[in-house]
Amino acid sequence: MPKLESGTKTITTAGTRVALKSTDALAEGVVVVARIANAGAIFVGDDTVASSTNEGLQPGDSIALPGPINIATIWLDAATSGDKADYYATLR
Repeated sequence: MPKLESGTKTITTAGTRVALKSTDALAEGVVVVARIANAGAIFVGDDTVASSTNEGLQPGDSIALPGPINIATIWLDAATSGDKADYYATLR
């Protein structure tokens, strides 16, 4: 039976990408949500993501990533240090 996992990732330093999760976890799908209180955009991508990669998620925006996908392969960057993203995943 699938298990729901959720969490929050803080991008401590803008311009320094971080993995959404540090350990492998195969998911049916993942939704990443930029926190409404953020001061800037959150950028979602692979291990090369940067603020120039895409327009990013503005505060309150979300993106659904279809699976199967390893949560540890999703990376985040931020325009503003200390901004956060929440994630929700259905694990296999």
